[in-house]
Amino acid sequence: MIGRKMAEGRKYRIAAMLVLIAAIALSVFSAHQEKSADYELRVQAATKMQACMDSIRSEKERRGLSVIPEDRFGTGMLGEEFTGITTTVGALEAKRTTANPDMAAFMIEMLTEAGIEAGDYVAAGFSGSFPCMNLALICACETMDVRLTYIASAGSSMYGANQPEMTFPDMVLHLLEEGLIRTAPAAFSMGGDFDVGEEMLPELRDEVYARLDASGFKVLRIRDFAENIAARRRIYETGRMPDLFAGIGGNISTLGLREDTLKAGVVPAGTVAASDEKSGLMEIYSAAGIPVLHVLNIKQLTADYGLAFDPPALTPIGEGSIYHRTAVPRMPGLIASAAAIALLFAGRIREKKRAAAAALSVLIPVLAAAFLLPACPVSAAAKEAEVYRLLEGTEEEITVTCIRGREDGKKVYLVGGIHGDEIAGWIAAGYLRQESFDIGTVYIAAPINAYGAANCRRKTRSDRDINRNFPGDPGGTDAERIAAAVFADIADKEPDILIDLHEAHNRVVENMGTLSDDLHDALIFEDLTLFGDLALDVVLDVESGDEQAGLSAWDGISIYGAPPAGSINRTVTQSLMIPSVTVETDRTKPLSIRVRQHLQMVHYILRSLEKSGTGDQR
Repeated sequence: MIGRKMAEGRKYRIAAMLVLIAAIALSVFSAHQEKSADYELRVQAATKMQACMDSIRSEKERRGLSVIPEDRFGTGMLGEEFTGITTTVGALEAKRTTANPDMAAFMIEMLTEAGIEAGDYVAAGFSGSFPCMNLALICACETMDVRLTYIASAGSSMYGANQPEMTFPDMVLHLLEEGLIRTAPAAFSMGGDFDVGEEMLPELRDEVYARLDASGFKVLRIRDFAENIAARRRIYETGRMPDLFAGIGGNISTLGLREDTLKAGVVPAGTVAASDEKSGLMEIYSAAGIPVLHVLNIKQLTADYGLAFDPPALTPIGEGSIYHRTAVPRMPGLIASAAAIALLFAGRIREKKRAAAAALSVLIPVLAAAFLLPACPVSAAAKEAEVYRLLEGTEEEITVTCIRGREDGKKVYLVGGIHGDEIAGWIAAGYLRQESFDIGTVYIAAPINAYGAANCRRKTRSDRDINRNFPGDPGGTDAERIAAAVFADIADKEPDILIDLHEAHNRVVENMGTLSDDLHDALIFEDLTLFGDLALDVVLDVESGDEQAGLSAWDGISIYGAPPAGSINRTVTQSLMIPSVTVETDRTKPLSIRVRQHLQMVHYILRSLEKSGTGDQR
């Protein structure tokens, strides 16, 4: 008898579930797109931004700057891969994603989410890395009748506004002259190292400074971080505090002197509990109870808001998802809820109260998930690659890419970014990851110092030098753990040669002025005998300028021995008897030259390895 009653109760639960499933299916098929409440405002902002982009493209053409091949939509808003004012690495796909007038509509959505409305006041720091997002904020604020005060810097990462002939400040001045925008800058700065462009090619930096000075607007030349922050706050806070601070790009005054931990997008007020002497403006204003708009990680931003990342085509203004919302009819859900509850109530008469309540507790979350939660965007599958990770799942995680040639041959292990601020090495490693090789196997581990690379810092999070801690200790400090993982992987792979990419540069030491390591362009060996004639061949080919050698970016080179104790070069050579070479490039040269030097030297060594059999002498 009891079993029959339980079976009857189960029938009611099944019936209730079927009703809900039918209602879900009906709602899904009935879902439709409808215009957002501020549709006209978004279209107006995007149309304004399109006019700005078109004018900048025309002005670039007038100045002799052509649209680069990677700018597949012909927007004219993408810069070059490297120039003398390029400040750091940048993703082409991210820059191409933002070169879209829909970004102005997207900016309206984020401003609205942050609670900004007509009459409010927004302060902003612009770098040249994302010129389109800078324009998007200007166009959105002017369309929404929001007051905007911004400081724009000239430096840019790869593919941003990095053409010295037309930096982002030049774009702003042009648009003001053409009457396409009405919001003038509060000030300009150079951007880059210390916000004064120390890593830029000096003659190009001077040319940009001359144009900024001639503009008539205030130009900030403040190397000291605290003084720079104070000067910017005086500009932003004259008259009143901002209702929102927007940081677009990676200017040091925006991000601060520590690792960037704020999520991209709208950062609620008070997310940062307190600021200190290393805090950038985003942290300072967040701690002061002001919401922040963080625009830097474009891939994350587009994923969070359901927008396409690096789309194959652009949709006309007003037709994309940013102008619409998905409307799901509620009536089927309400009817299904009522019917399901009625069926469950009937079932309770024939079943124990606890069992019916359990069924209800299952059905209600299902109903809520089906009708109340928004759809989650599905990202495109990542490109497959033969990769593995060291220290996986930790803050020190390192990605290693293994590229196997079409024919068997020698094995090469290449590392870059042991010192995170020596960016040319790990940028070059990134390019090498995209290459194919005829013979042998190449392992590429970079950046070794993930924290340093993300924050342009030489040392680790705990302020330790990885290249003084080999062979490392798996249970030691972060530098020792990283060194131990890399050393163990090299020992496991047994390469025929290790190539370590570095940069030699001046170091500024407080109260001691500028100190130089005097290495400039150089190769460093712990044991030259393991390399045969390689060192001599390099020197002769560089000095002769033989184009066939493929070392055109090198105008001189020095050979050194005795790398420091605890370095990967010395430790791998002495402990594993694996020939190791450190490639140093002179950081006083433009980034584009240094990256090209690294790529050329790696290719030269690989060719030499194939020809001479280097590594068989181990």
